[in-house]
Amino acid sequence: MKIKVVSLDVWNTLLNLDIFLKEIAKQVAEFTGNSPEELYKKLSTAHIEAKNLRRKGVLKEDIVQKTQKLAADYLGTSADIFQRAVAKAVLTVNTEKLVAEGAYEALKELSKVGLKKAVLGNVLFWPGSYTRLLLERTELASYIEAQFYADEVGYQKPQKEFFELILKRFSVSAEEAIHVGDGLYEDFAGAILSGFYAALILPNVKDIVSLGAKAYAIPSIKYLPKLISRIS
Repeated sequence: MKIKVVSLDVWNTLLNLDIFLKEIAKQVAEFTGNSPEELYKKLSTAHIEAKNLRRKGVLKEDIVQKTQKLAADYLGTSADIFQRAVAKAVLTVNTEKLVAEGAYEALKELSKVGLKKAVLGNVLFWPGSYTRLLLERTELASYIEAQFYADEVGYQKPQKEFFELILKRFSVSAEEAIHVGDGLYEDFAGAILSGFYAALILPNVKDIVSLGAKAYAIPSIKYLPKLISRIS
């Protein structure tokens, strides 16, 4: 088999970001008495702003702390309250709703054919350790051999050094690895520039779409085993 390792983004690949943001908003609402719906809208806007700042290179150090302050400002609360709300959300979010459709099935199928799986995650608003807990709570972690997070290793997508951690961990070449995620810049471009195969999650496509020699678009992670079978 040509592909030996699958590198995975987390949010909107394995887990639904909106579900978690709504749970954070709900917890902030319990602390502040404000409308959870309005807080969710503000938090979603803050998340877009934080991603834009990261892409511009403004957020290079202390990303979690800086974006927590940004989120708190958007929500009209303190960073302490926001941090407590995120911590509570990790424990209270509905894990059945949190898992992306087809994620369990895809990871099981990849495991059956002997592929190694690793998570490669950037961070905003909460540390990578919280995402680790969520993957444990959903039991997705049992199908994943390694997890790398930007705040823990000092790199972030689309940096080539971040992707190379996957190659070193599993002693494979970039030709033997595929990265899948929903970020055109962080995931897709990062993977291509690092020599990986790349699968961009685009919910509006109906099946596997070839975008180049090593580049593809898929509707969801559910299609990943089919794609890997095709290119291997």
